[in-house]
Amino acid sequence: MKRTLSIASLMVLSFSVLMLVLTPAQAAPEPQSTPVNVGVIPVQSMGAFQWGIDSGVFERNGISVESVSVLPNPPLVLGALTAGEVQFAYMPLIPIINSYAKASAPLRIVAPGSGLASAKDLANAQTDASAATKIGHASVCANAASGVNSWSSLAGKKVGVVARGQQGEILIANAVKSAGGDPTSITWVEMPFAQVIPALQSGTIDAGFLDEPYSQQCSTSGFVNLGNPGVTFFTGTAVVGMWVTTASFLEENPEVVRKFQKSLYEVHQAVMTSTKKMAKAVIASTKITGATRANARSANPMYFPLRVTRVSIAGPVNKMIALGYLPSTIDIPNLLIPQYRP
Repeated sequence: MKRTLSIASLMVLSFSVLMLVLTPAQAAPEPQSTPVNVGVIPVQSMGAFQWGIDSGVFERNGISVESVSVLPNPPLVLGALTAGEVQFAYMPLIPIINSYAKASAPLRIVAPGSGLASAKDLANAQTDASAATKIGHASVCANAASGVNSWSSLAGKKVGVVARGQQGEILIANAVKSAGGDPTSITWVEMPFAQVIPALQSGTIDAGFLDEPYSQQCSTSGFVNLGNPGVTFFTGTAVVGMWVTTASFLEENPEVVRKFQKSLYEVHQAVMTSTKKMAKAVIASTKITGATRANARSANPMYFPLRVTRVSIAGPVNKMIALGYLPSTIDIPNLLIPQYRP
């Protein structure tokens, strides 16, 4: 029997169809960002990372940076990472190598954090002393009244470093040895960057290792800037600081690590190809270092590699062995996870 619909029924049917068209059956939920906590040391090269947060790069890639713990030295950053207080950390390369070699922390290198310069500029700085003072942000500030005016003259002197057996000490020891001095005769004194200039003024130390925003205070305080000791250490490489996580976090959260890598790659690529974005990264660094904008702008240019290679680690490892700071080589392929490639 042929069935007919009333006008009222047709109106109800039409309205139902219209609602199906206008209202999705099941709207897909918006992807949620994964919250992470991060640990860093107060150096100007963290400006790119901070700009990545401010500009929304991390959020767009599904990473929500909930907190940034600014700690005075790498051992404290490492402690926060291994305790699970932070999931990612920026550390200089040498503390990473030391910690991995001693099995004190099951670290994995995620991405580059900072570098000295391009291979060409770095090679130039190794033969040109004036160029060496314009490479990177690390430097050694010395008191000429103590008889310190060269790398070799540091032998037998008191030298301030952030932590014993770490980046500053090893870079200086290598520079002194390369210049014909005896690094084993140096008396090392632990102190934060902020205390180096006052310690030089009081005569507590004869020289001290610095990073920006403190490096430029050397000459303005009447002392001698010996230059960047990393120039003779990181030969053929440019990566001096790296982002790390723990092996357990990587195993449990591979996609989160991948998103963090992708974010850093995009941040580094952006600031290295845009002077405007690099300028914003310079200003963003003041949120981490506490420096004035004027000091941040007057520092040496920042350099951000796109990935870490095995060579970036192998060269420093071999120098640490030669200097007696490392008993043997390390398993670099295990330490360095595959780097992000678009």
